[in-house]
Amino acid sequence: MINLEIVPNQINGLPEKEQADFAELLAIFEKHQSNNTLKDKYYEGKITLNDVNLGIALPDGFRKLEIGCSWGAKTVDVLAARSVFDGFVGASGNEVDDLDNVVMSNDLIAEYAKACRDE
Repeated sequence: MINLEIVPNQINGLPEKEQADFAELLAIFEKHQSNNTLKDKYYEGKITLNDVNLGIALPDGFRKLEIGCSWGAKTVDVLAARSVFDGFVGASGNEVDDLDNVVMSNDLIAEYAKACRDE
C-alpha cells in the first residue's frame, strides 16, 4: 500500500509521472477557477454591480449591491433537462454492447445528467 500525504500543490508518495499529471490538472483547474466562480454567481443569481463591470466608476457602497439575476439557473436547467443520453452507436449503426455495459456498470447515465448542469 502506498502512503500518500497531501500537501499544497502536490501529493507526497505519488509516482513521478502521476505527480506531473496532478500538477498539470491542478494548473488547468486554477486557470479556470475565477471564471467558474463568476459563472456560479450568475447561476445562483448572486451578481453584484462590481461583477457586471459597466465600465463606469462606482461608489464603494454600490459595488456590493446585488442585482436581480434569476435567468442563469433557469436557462441552464432547461437546456440540461433537454439533453438526454441515448447510448452509443457503432459505425454500422448498431449499438456497441461493450460500451453499453461500461455505461450501465458505472451508472454513467445519472452522472451525465449531473454533468449537463455543471458544464
